[in-house]
Amino acid sequence: MKNTIKKIVLGLVGASAIVTSAQASGYSERISVTSSEPIYAEVRTSAKFAYQKNCEQVWVEDRNYHNSNSGITHDETIGTLLGGAIGNKLGSGGHSDRRAFGTILGAVIGNKIATNDVGYDNKPSGHYEDRCSNVRVLTHPAGYDTKLVGYKLTGTFNGKTITKKSSRPSSYITVRVSY
Repeated sequence: MKNTIKKIVLGLVGASAIVTSAQASGYSERISVTSSEPIYAEVRTSAKFAYQKNCEQVWVEDRNYHNSNSGITHDETIGTLLGGAIGNKLGSGGHSDRRAFGTILGAVIGNKIATNDVGYDNKPSGHYEDRCSNVRVLTHPAGYDTKLVGYKLTGTFNGKTITKKSSRPSSYITVRVSY
């Protein structure tokens, strides 16, 4: 059994020496390129997108603007109470009807002052602002494009035409010559 393993190992070593010497018996040669032609192919392309800034002007109401439909605010309540108290004091010294009328009139005037609604037009005050967002836009649809995929290089060696494909143009082709 030991002899068999030795014979196999020696056989493998000898075979590799023969292969190595066969490879060593060749050489590389550089030959001049006589023609170089670009190679094109139809290549599938995917869609391409870009982001574009999209802006619009939007009306923004100022914070201190009061819309009469929005309910009673803290300022209106204080204005109504103070106006009622002042009207009550001014209406005193007489009948309860004058006192009640003075309270109500004072409350209405106090409320109008608190809401800045004293005869001026109650148009909203505000300004325009730019509101911008990024929108994805198709710049190139999916399809096919013609792309350069390489070069066909041709040269002559010992009367034979040699052709190789390369990823870039070159003025030489390297060929392997064996004995």
